[in-house]
Amino acid sequence: MIDINYKLTGHGWADCVISDEKKMVTISASYLSDALGGLLDAVLKLINGENKVYARFDEEPGEYRWVFEKTKSNAVNLTILEFMELYGNKPDEAGKNIFETECDLKDLVAALFKAADKIFKDYGMEKYKEEWLEHEFPHKQYEDMGKWLAENAS
Repeated sequence: MIDINYKLTGHGWADCVISDEKKMVTISASYLSDALGGLLDAVLKLINGENKVYARFDEEPGEYRWVFEKTKSNAVNLTILEFMELYGNKPDEAGKNIFETECDLKDLVAALFKAADKIFKDYGMEKYKEEWLEHEFPHKQYEDMGKWLAENAS
């Protein structure tokens, strides 16, 4: 079981709490990256057959790198790495592992969709853009993820 709680915390800032049955981590993101859109994009790539994908949360000055890797047909290993510098392009091995879990792909998609759905309902398109500054709400990815969940509901 995985849970993702994403919330905007001020102009251009967000916090994300990721947890499973054993551990929890809170990370933040600045508007320098399309944090929510990047997460949705990465997980949609998994749905569409890619085996290893990345998303990142830019910090000022660091970076959190999300590494999603399929381990079985419907299982995903999620690792979140912390880097002290932004745009350092360091290899994964240079990051500090701050969270790791294996979960069902469908559970991951549902948790991320739930987080995006709450943001969409709380802010809508216009207010999200005002709060996040540089990036629009990732509406197409949000819709695609919702369709996939509906089609795979059983």
